[in-house]
Amino acid sequence: RREDAGGDEGEAGGGAPGGERRRRRRREGDDEGALAAGAPPAGDPGPFAGAPAPSGASSADGAAAPAAAAASSGFLGGLPSGLTQEEHELGEAVLSFLRDWSGDSAPNMVHLGGDARVREFKAAALPTAVSLKAWLKQRFSGRVEVRGQSIVALEPPARAERAI
Repeated sequence: RREDAGGDEGEAGGGAPGGERRRRRRREGDDEGALAAGAPPAGDPGPFAGAPAPSGASSADGAAAPAAAAASSGFLGGLPSGLTQEEHELGEAVLSFLRDWSGDSAPNMVHLGGDARVREFKAAALPTAVSLKAWLKQRFSGRVEVRGQSIVALEPPARAERAI
């Protein structure tokens, strides 16, 4: 029966020994209250300790960020001076996304990376260790500008200049 297992009747009547203490500590915000609310206590790394950090995230010692930067610069530095066919297609997907953007402000890297077509062409052009942001800054900077997390298409040459 539910009453025997410490259900609603136990809560209303004071519950198991320490029940009121757990509720009070939860209100005060200490570790046991956090644990009762489902969070690990302070100092406990939780169930994902030792798991690899997601792409683009740094580990506790900060080693992942320099390793990712080295992988990006190593790959990007080894590319020919002009864009490869895959990079050209990725660039066209980025520019198409920017032309079609209808938000109130400039799109950011999350918006750009969330576009299915951009993701498809990035996967074809770049290894997973190379970020889209790094590629934009190092290989596509003549066409777009990365301002913090925002991306802005640079204006093409004026029409009068092209007509001459």
